[in-house]
Amino acid sequence: MTALERQPCARGLTSECFRRYPQWAKQALATRLLHAITPKQLTKRLPPSLNKAFIVPGMSFPPGVGAGDFPPGAIITPGTVFPPGWTAGDPLPPGATSPPTTAPETPGASVVPPSYLGPGAPIYPKANPPPSGAVVWFGEPFDDLDTNSWTDESFLGGTAECILGILHLDCEGADGQGAIQRIESGTYPENWSMITAINYVSGTDELRAECRTSTYRVRLILEPPDSVDVLARISVPSVNVGNYLGTEVVWRITCTGSTGTLYMNDVAIIEDFELFTSSSGAGEINLSCRGPGASLWDYFNLTAP
Repeated sequence: MTALERQPCARGLTSECFRRYPQWAKQALATRLLHAITPKQLTKRLPPSLNKAFIVPGMSFPPGVGAGDFPPGAIITPGTVFPPGWTAGDPLPPGATSPPTTAPETPGASVVPPSYLGPGAPIYPKANPPPSGAVVWFGEPFDDLDTNSWTDESFLGGTAECILGILHLDCEGADGQGAIQRIESGTYPENWSMITAINYVSGTDELRAECRTSTYRVRLILEPPDSVDVLARISVPSVNVGNYLGTEVVWRITCTGSTGTLYMNDVAIIEDFELFTSSSGAGEINLSCRGPGASLWDYFNLTAP
């Protein structure tokens, strides 16, 4: 049996493909359905990422061939092997799926899409916004990683990518991570909150969201499938909050002076812990997925009451 024959996704979006590559299979299915049912007038107005082939991260291409050379709506499955001499325009090799036939273009139809198919419309539902009345002085909707100057800190099989307003932090290697980082001012108000919404977690050893002020290091630590912890001056035990795999959760750490409280969907989980004192790396914001697994992040905000 060849490596390609062992790849469950080479036989299509089967149940085994969804089990082994859940995030990739869901995105591939959603992309294919949209191309199959969306008229050309609307396809032109869809987000740019949907007008491309869907390719598993880390795919190797023949020399001179890039991701943009594949037809829109094509699905390049994990394990696809391109024969020597393959060039753009040649028939797709075994394991890849040709693009579906899009819905016919209706003569005289309007080129303005309805509101529910507007540019940037996400496949996944957005999590609840920050509490009303909160002042957001840093907000990241994850439309892209360039607007707020994030850098990709992934390594050893990790990837970081924004797709349709969702940050995908994934990692295939046991010792790798998918991660992003940026530098913000290290000066924070005395009372503030770090809020992030994570709407899917699969596998993975640990997820972290961390801010470093000029005085403290504030870190949320998720240990799937059911534990959560924080970085504290005096170590606190992790808390079992029940299985949150595949569940949308809004996590918030509210800092008041030198103490913090962790909330899960507005329910206090770890209360009045002492913030970890450190001025190292002041201004850094880090989001990471460590160990084999996948995570989807809706937004990341820093707010003041």
